[in-house]
Amino acid sequence: MTNTNPEVVWDMLLSRNPGLIKKTWSSLPQEEQSSVLGHLIDMANKPGWMNQQQASAKIAINVIAEFKGEQENPKK
Repeated sequence: MTNTNPEVVWDMLLSRNPGLIKKTWSSLPQEEQSSVLGHLIDMANKPGWMNQQQASAKIAINVIAEFKGEQENPKK
């Protein structure tokens, strides 16, 4: 992915589409991934976010966690 427009990146991460979330996540520079994940965790758990945003953030967190697990322990 070459689109670096933050709005587009966040739209894709919050899309609730596992394939798109994985593609977007893997396109992020590693140094940005931790801050993005931290922000998603804040969105999911801290007050001030709309219910739909919180739900989308939780889905993204779960997809990313699963994806990271697949990368660390690939099926043989």
